[in-house]
Amino acid sequence: MKKFITAILVPCLFGFGCTKRPPVGPTEGFPGSRARFALAADHLYLINGQNLDVFALSPSGNPVLKKTTPIDFISLDTIYALDNRILLGNSAKIFMLDITTPDNPELTGEADFLRSCKKLGVVGNAGYVTTRVATDCYGFNGLQVYDFSAGVNPLSGQVFEITGKYYRNIAQYDRHVYIAGQGLDIYDVSNPLSPELKHTIQTHQFSDLHIYNDHLLGIVNGGILVYDLQNPEDPQLVSTFYN
Repeated sequence: MKKFITAILVPCLFGFGCTKRPPVGPTEGFPGSRARFALAADHLYLINGQNLDVFALSPSGNPVLKKTTPIDFISLDTIYALDNRILLGNSAKIFMLDITTPDNPELTGEADFLRSCKKLGVVGNAGYVTTRVATDCYGFNGLQVYDFSAGVNPLSGQVFEITGKYYRNIAQYDRHVYIAGQGLDIYDVSNPLSPELKHTIQTHQFSDLHIYNDHLLGIVNGGILVYDLQNPEDPQLVSTFYN
């Protein structure tokens, strides 16, 4: 929570967050790789440990719990809404659920990552999954891209893979994806199913990323680095904030 609050407040502290330029491009489906809830079809889908809670949203503003769906024995940590589907992720798998009937999501596919720690993001109909090895996770370090356009089992839709990269979290701005790790890798995703590495910033190890207006907030050990994204492929460091 402290990181989240800091990320919201820091932009105004540095003088660039109180006005907003028009967005450069679409970022639908990619609110940040640590999303805990999603809105779709007048419903709120909320991660609740190992379960997915479904609330109907009424004009009165009072959400009504419609269903609690058990998903897995490992707690969920990210969620995205994509057309009439919900994508969920935890440290071992991603799950695809059909929400054609919004009150009653149905599991239609899943992909097993052999307990690699991971984060999930969505660009158009492409799912971006970072996987990394840690003390409680094994598998491989890297990035996998899945084609979700046909709504098939995500495991059968893998179209792209990079190994050997110790990636953590993901953020998107315009036609670019930023992936945190031992540095900051910047991919052109004009073709979401075939990302192209354009630039790497190697000055810091990043643990998390957030987009705020047209700036990138990079969380590093003990502080935040603020980058201007006027040139999305070559972010410029404009401010630093340390505890």
